[in-house]
Amino acid sequence: MDNLKHMQVVSGMSLSGYWTANLIADVTKTYIPLIAMIGLTFLFDLNFEGIWVLFLLFPLGIVPFTYITSFLFGSDTIA
Repeated sequence: MDNLKHMQVVSGMSLSGYWTANLIADVTKTYIPLIAMIGLTFLFDLNFEGIWVLFLLFPLGIVPFTYITSFLFGSDTIA
């Protein structure tokens, strides 16, 4: 998986398309466990008011934050 972005850009993909596709994929993958968590809160009757709203908004905040802060590090081991 090394230099995957470089390979796609050389093949003709734009950088904005690359980052948009990755953002959509990461947000979608984040919703899978969150939907399970929402289901479990209803299953076990844990009625925290508005918690499902927090769960649904969480990926929209954490994924872009992670993308932005990842540029602060030069390699995975430093992060």
